[in-house]
Amino acid sequence: MKASFYIIFISFITITSCKTQSSTGLKLIDAAQKSWAGGTPQSGSGKKTTLLLQLATQKKVVIEHFWVDGKEVEYEIQNYRMLLDRTATKGDTIDLSYSQLYREKETILNLKENGMKCPFDEYKIVVAFAIDGKKSFLKTNEIRVLPKINYH
Repeated sequence: MKASFYIIFISFITITSCKTQSSTGLKLIDAAQKSWAGGTPQSGSGKKTTLLLQLATQKKVVIEHFWVDGKEVEYEIQNYRMLLDRTATKGDTIDLSYSQLYREKETILNLKENGMKCPFDEYKIVVAFAIDGKKSFLKTNEIRVLPKINYH
């Protein structure tokens, strides 16, 4: 009796986790931030935020918005298929990145002009995406902080 309970429990957990993964369609593999400083005073300093995502669906996925610390930012996508039409297929990995640049008396935040307000203020990073037109969100507070790089 006890063994059958465990089998049913494990089956339930497996089915639930499969449903969760297939319903979101996008899996966070890694989130990291790295600060850097240039070798000369005029070169400035900055911080780069990167997300490594993996697609868990065959359906069309479109990245719509990227928020860092509650602000919508301009971002870069590194995936050759997504460079063309911002779509990818199952198994592809997507690298989203956002860079802040600080110079003397100037901060270039690369905020999106007239950016949308983040619907989830309690998270450090939020990505809005659509799967076949249905909107979903990927949210995280878990960001690896990498050692600062000082260029010479």
